[in-house]
Amino acid sequence: MSRIRITVSGDGLTADVAVIPGPASTPAALEQELRDHGIVFGVATEVVASLGVRLADPGFQGHATVAHGERGEDGVDGRLEIDLPAAFEIGHHLASGAIDYRERNFLCQVRADQRIGRIVPPTAGKPGTSVRGTTTTPRPGKEARLRIGPGVRLTGGELFGTRNGVLSHDARHVDVVPLYTHAGDVDYHSGNLHSEGSLAVRGDVHSGFTVSASDDVQIAGAVLDGIVKAGGSVRVDQGVQGPDSRVEAGAAVSCRHATNATIEAKTAITIGDQAAHCRLTADSVLLHKGRGTVFGGETRARTCITVRTAGTPVGAVTRFVVGDVLDESAALLKGTLADQKLGARAQLRARGNERAGGGKNLRTAVKLQDPVLQEQLRIRQRQRELLQQARIEITDTIHAGVRVVFGERERLFTEPAQHICLRWDPDQNEIILEPLP
Repeated sequence: MSRIRITVSGDGLTADVAVIPGPASTPAALEQELRDHGIVFGVATEVVASLGVRLADPGFQGHATVAHGERGEDGVDGRLEIDLPAAFEIGHHLASGAIDYRERNFLCQVRADQRIGRIVPPTAGKPGTSVRGTTTTPRPGKEARLRIGPGVRLTGGELFGTRNGVLSHDARHVDVVPLYTHAGDVDYHSGNLHSEGSLAVRGDVHSGFTVSASDDVQIAGAVLDGIVKAGGSVRVDQGVQGPDSRVEAGAAVSCRHATNATIEAKTAITIGDQAAHCRLTADSVLLHKGRGTVFGGETRARTCITVRTAGTPVGAVTRFVVGDVLDESAALLKGTLADQKLGARAQLRARGNERAGGGKNLRTAVKLQDPVLQEQLRIRQRQRELLQQARIEITDTIHAGVRVVFGERERLFTEPAQHICLRWDPDQNEIILEPLP
């Protein structure tokens, strides 16, 4: 029996040789073994030669990787590429060198026949080769599935506006929509405002009133126990205040300060000064200017929370949660309740009619649980992926009384700490505290 053992990885991209003690052998024997196993691509000749020489020693045993294949690369999907300036500028720089903070480029203006961007075609990908010389076929990229609105014209892969308006886009749609500007407050004089497009309000949103738009919303004043909903982004130049204040955005939210309010954003929440006793939920939450303080309430983020100061010296109860899958869990609960009703009915029918179709009804009840279990597993895997990139960064001080939560792990601060980053260690399943650079 040969003292040479050759193993090829499951993906065919590496070949390993293990040598056990036995009769003396030669480099030629090793080379022949490799040929017999079909190892013909990516062979590390120097490694094979070195290992072959040592076969002359009957007592030699060892291990080495002797061949590497080339991993293929799947194609990149087609995508929408916008070449207009990004929104949310801090201010507009004037020729004199001053900054006009009244011009924030919150809404991207488009003129008729102006180029907006292009549709980038997909790529075919790069084939791979195994150590046995077989070629792996990559998955080609998919064409961009893009819904083009009436305000945009597609010509030769390039996008142009067909009317003056405001650019509205995400990964799946692009349009130039009209903008409605309301000159005063949202109150009894105006009533609630609803728009298919973008809305700009030059005053405040008062208690009990609602502003909603399918795209972006800009409030020049404050939200005072009012409600703002946007399919795109929301910008509040002043504050969001009051326990009945609620801001919801399909993209980002920014405001100067927030008190006792609920703010939910699909992407990012940026607050210029501080948030007191609020409920904040987004992919990321950022308070790094002004006081940059969050105290009281709960701040939830999928990936990142960055603040200057967390909590207060007197120990205000403050909760930070990252790796948040609250939306998915709520959707699962809603679906589970509906399935439980169907399952209960199926079981009742089965018990009442065991001879005629009872077994079928029981199988139906069991099958209704399968999607729930699969969704539970998907949510747990999604949370684990989020936790691996999740961060809480405190650029100044985190006070006693602040509780941080990473998935199922919690940490309560009993004394202040400064300039730290908290992350989750998947190997230890623990919250790790590190100094900021």
